[in-house]
Amino acid sequence: MSEDELTFCGECGNEIDGEYFIGPKGKPWCNKCAKKAAGKCSICKKTLLGAGEVLHVGGQAFHKNCFKCNMCGAPIIGEFKRKKNAIADKKKREKVGDTEFICMDCCPLFEEFEIQDFKQKQTGRGPSLDDLGSGEERTCCECGSTFTGEYKKKKDLMPDKKSKKKCKDDEYVCMDCAPMLMATVQW
Repeated sequence: MSEDELTFCGECGNEIDGEYFIGPKGKPWCNKCAKKAAGKCSICKKTLLGAGEVLHVGGQAFHKNCFKCNMCGAPIIGEFKRKKNAIADKKKREKVGDTEFICMDCCPLFEEFEIQDFKQKQTGRGPSLDDLGSGEERTCCECGSTFTGEYKKKKDLMPDKKSKKKCKDDEYVCMDCAPMLMATVQW
């Protein structure tokens, strides 16, 4: 092979043996330099080189197949919201990564439960975020009715430590019975 037939990388200057890529200025690039320039997917951390469609969001790049809703798992097409921007609780928001997104179909439900979770922390009542999507029904320990939505833990309604210790962690009171129970235990 003559020196005229050798191909050198337009980025690092190393000799290219085999396949090469054409860089931004039309010069050949070696595989290593092309991968470095292409970057990595912010979710799967694999190279974006040869990925076909690459999505760019706020300085981050993603494989199209990696860019999915963190709630339903469907690929995000169209509008979306960063998960951390839909969280009401500041401490909780700080723990959520920049690569978590929610599609607009799931966003209203997620935001509603986030608001309820925030209210629960403030007031001691409301559905927990652990219930999100589970549709978990609870049974009121006072009237026996099955319900979803707002509740109070019986333990939280007791006036003293002795009464609280007698209650189980999984005893729930519906919002119809909570005021009556509170009035009764105060006597």
